[in-house]
Amino acid sequence: MHYFDEEDSLLGDSPQTAEHAREMTRGFLSAVAPKDPAEAEAVLIVVSELVTNTLVHAGGVTGFQLRAGPGP
Repeated sequence: MHYFDEEDSLLGDSPQTAEHAREMTRGFLSAVAPKDPAEAEAVLIVVSELVTNTLVHAGGVTGFQLRAGPGP
C-alpha cells in the first residue's frame, strides 16, 4: 500500500523486487508529471539500480520514499 501526501511524496511498502520499485515509481511519476520523458526514465533507472543493489548487497529494502520538488 502507498499514498501521496500534500508535498508530492510517495510513502510505500518496501518493494521486494526492482520491478515492483519501478511500478511504484511509474505511478508516482504519472502523478507529478515531469515535463521531460528523459527525466522520468532517468529516475526509473536510478530507482532500479538502488533497489537492486540493496536487495543484493544489504539483504533487502527497509523503506521506500519518493519526493518531487522544483527543479533548477
